[in-house]
Amino acid sequence: MNCLPFLPTLLSPPPRHSSDCNSYNDSAQSYLSIPFEVRANLYAKTARSVKNTSRETTVNGTTTYGTYREFSYSRLYDMFPVLNGTRDRTFLSKNRVIGGVLLTQKRMPLGSCPSLPKYLKVYFSDSCADSESSSYEPFGVDPTFDPTSSLYRATNHKYQWYDSDDINSDSGLPYGFFYDQGCVDCTNRFPVYDYPILFDVNFNVSRVSTYMTMLLDGNYIDDYTKEVKVVVPLLSFELGRYILITAVYEPVAVGNWEMSYRINVLPAVINNWTSSDPLDGWQCFLEACFLLSFFILVTIEAKEVSISIKHTSYPFKYFLDLGNCIDWLNYGIQMGAAMYWISYVKATDNLNLSLHYDVYNDYMAVGRLTQMTDQMGRYQFLIKALEKLVYLRTMYSSCICSSLIVTCLQTLKNLDFHPKMGIITKTVTGALSDLAFFLFLFSIVQIIYSFAGVMVFGQFSDEFNTFGAAFVSNIYMLLGTYEPQDDMEMSSQPQIATMYYWSYMIITFFILLNALLAIIVDSYASVKNASEQQADVDPLSNTVNNWIRNMSMPDLADTFISDKCLFRITQDLFDVSYPHFSTHPVKVIDILADTVLTSLALPTEHIRRQKCQPPRNECGGTETERESPYRCGALFGHRKHDQRERALCEPHRRKS
Repeated sequence: MNCLPFLPTLLSPPPRHSSDCNSYNDSAQSYLSIPFEVRANLYAKTARSVKNTSRETTVNGTTTYGTYREFSYSRLYDMFPVLNGTRDRTFLSKNRVIGGVLLTQKRMPLGSCPSLPKYLKVYFSDSCADSESSSYEPFGVDPTFDPTSSLYRATNHKYQWYDSDDINSDSGLPYGFFYDQGCVDCTNRFPVYDYPILFDVNFNVSRVSTYMTMLLDGNYIDDYTKEVKVVVPLLSFELGRYILITAVYEPVAVGNWEMSYRINVLPAVINNWTSSDPLDGWQCFLEACFLLSFFILVTIEAKEVSISIKHTSYPFKYFLDLGNCIDWLNYGIQMGAAMYWISYVKATDNLNLSLHYDVYNDYMAVGRLTQMTDQMGRYQFLIKALEKLVYLRTMYSSCICSSLIVTCLQTLKNLDFHPKMGIITKTVTGALSDLAFFLFLFSIVQIIYSFAGVMVFGQFSDEFNTFGAAFVSNIYMLLGTYEPQDDMEMSSQPQIATMYYWSYMIITFFILLNALLAIIVDSYASVKNASEQQADVDPLSNTVNNWIRNMSMPDLADTFISDKCLFRITQDLFDVSYPHFSTHPVKVIDILADTVLTSLALPTEHIRRQKCQPPRNECGGTETERESPYRCGALFGHRKHDQRERALCEPHRRKS
């Protein structure tokens, strides 16, 4: 049959009224079924003369060189000149598609059905999916060798494209899809995996249609398919962002498919240390400050651990304090965040991509359309690198979020010193034992009602099909974010469902939550009363008042007592004033408070109650006491305060 005058091309098939190629005109099949061959890979041979410097001849001072012929080849027919470059495929006009749309899948073997009784398993052997295992065997059929497919080519010979191991022994047709798609030059560094199919950005409409037909006729998705993933990498060239769109399709037990998708946006540049932007410089400064403060705090905390072990000879006493555990937990989370950030920056800097990858071995192939090159391995490596960036950024964000939550707990712990701002911490601490018993009782109730929810609603409701889902649904129902009215109407036991709902709400909402509120309120009232009694010793207000007083009274600004001197002064006052209490416990804190208040010359009634009995020094003390270097006047650190001291001691001298 001579079909050359009306050879089917990509422009149009032969006209219907033609008398040639009657088998095509009279049949309803595609023209691809006609046994013809398009010879597009023909080259023209061109020769040119090139000077040969190795054959040099000199005659009468004139040098001549020999020549040889050099041949070059050029393609006679350039069918797709546009494919020599990369087509500009965009999404929403501002996002450039990188490479194309990648389609991969994971497969599983079929086995016996474990849910069936033994007498029924024999009828359904190798019919149930084993989702716990994976399969890497070839499958499907190459539609270009299948006479029933519109892609069938009669001129294709299977051993021209495939080895004997690639032929299905049952059907005698080549497999259509392979785990590595028959990669011709792949290496271990860039392997091809998961049966990839790429809809290249250079594909035109007819080529996309060909590959879609290949997937349908070749049975790319069958009963062995465990997961199908579609990945589209994009580059937002105006915003400098990588966009990774991932859609995952998984078969469910009832025969349907479940879809989930993710859209991740990643910055193309995050290394601020190589940028000249002033804002990036400021961020680098803040990062350096954070690292410096982090190492300082860790050093201080480690020193506290060493001191605690040295004084107690018990290494675990320090870590039995919940506050210390919270501190170290936060430091560990912050260290993890720093490590993830460094890895994230390094991975972003090392990312290298191209806008197009020549993944197919022959873009003009008429058989074995899915055969790949190492470029597919490089493209999948790019996808894996982008997914790693998403993972690193997610872990970094999780660490930062966890650190901020623990920092909030640290703030509440560190404010415990203040009678007002530490009231929340003291409230929780005071009610800790009661809260522990409440949580134990609440957990028991939740567990019981979770099992009951599975029994009542689990057959038809996704919110109660497992114990974990039922537990979470009950919490949502308690918080008011989930209403089970629809599930109650679908239940075959509406009375039991109604009883379940109202009994749960009465026990948890009206009883347990009110008990929790009572525990918190009772503890808060106790802490509130205690804080009001300590209002006159507010350390924060005292510090502020002392600072203001020193600013307004500069004659007292030079008053300073070191810790060592203050200890010696207090010890001297104790030995002189209370010699008969040497073997009995005393309220040393009262003496210390009176002494400090006296040294700061605070005009309060607290000073006038100072322990000046018996009078000594300028207040009427003995000669021995008068010679003591720790007399009352010396507490002021300056002799000009003696007159004030005598005025303060005057009432005690009159009484004596």
